[in-house]
Amino acid sequence: MTAKAFPKPVAGAAIVAGGLIVAFGLLANPKLFLLDIKVALFVTSMVIVSALAASFSRGWVTILHDILQPVCVVAMLVGMTQMLLQLADSSQLGPAYAIAMLAPVYGLLLAGVTAPGKEPSTELPVGGWLATGGLIVFWAVVVTAILAREGSEVFLMLPALCLVGGGVVLFAGTDWLRGQQEPGRWRDRLLGLGAVGLVGGILAALASINDPRAVGPAMAFSLLTMLYSLMLLVSARIVFPSSVLPAGKSSMGVGLMSLTVPMWLFSFFTFAVLVLSMTES
Repeated sequence: MTAKAFPKPVAGAAIVAGGLIVAFGLLANPKLFLLDIKVALFVTSMVIVSALAASFSRGWVTILHDILQPVCVVAMLVGMTQMLLQLADSSQLGPAYAIAMLAPVYGLLLAGVTAPGKEPSTELPVGGWLATGGLIVFWAVVVTAILAREGSEVFLMLPALCLVGGGVVLFAGTDWLRGQQEPGRWRDRLLGLGAVGLVGGILAALASINDPRAVGPAMAFSLLTMLYSLMLLVSARIVFPSSVLPAGKSSMGVGLMSLTVPMWLFSFFTFAVLVLSMTES
């Protein structure tokens, strides 16, 4: 049994009315953080990256949906890391935290708007100079977001770089020794490296909860390890999709429930530990 189609004017009116009602509900709270131009530009710039990665074919929406959640988490981690610079002024922690949480919200909105154009079965081009251009745009957007505010040197942490970089070299050596590489294996490897740094940073922060000066670096290690891992994951998805896509799949399977929600929970834990450590001091 098929559902009866409503006339297009009726459906359009329902969409507009629903959107206005939702907007009113969100804007009714004057203290609700809903707009940050820098975060919005960061998220929407992924449309250009996806179009380049797909060589301007119809598969750009498929790529957009595949990288959107990891990229939004990258933006969130950038904001969270910059929040660590606000430790000297506790009154700024809340607003900084709220802005950091906006990226996944914008990502969900963009995914919803572009969902009708998604075609999972589309044959996507692999590599090429346009994909390399998309990779350059992606890195330029992230680096610009990092350099846009003071304290950008905090994003270069040697232990986190060694963990992720050393892990990549270790796994690459393993593949060279075996003489083969299974499709999609690098997705789990990169996420695993990020998770190791995440858990390690949490344990170090809990061990130093009475010392805010030690909690900040521990949390930065957690955030930056996952940040580096996700940037490499998105980069591989753009230029070497077979390394992160399971055989026969057009998606990495890194979506809202598998990545964004856990990172939201972790970010809340980070915020709570920072506040608790400052209270204890």
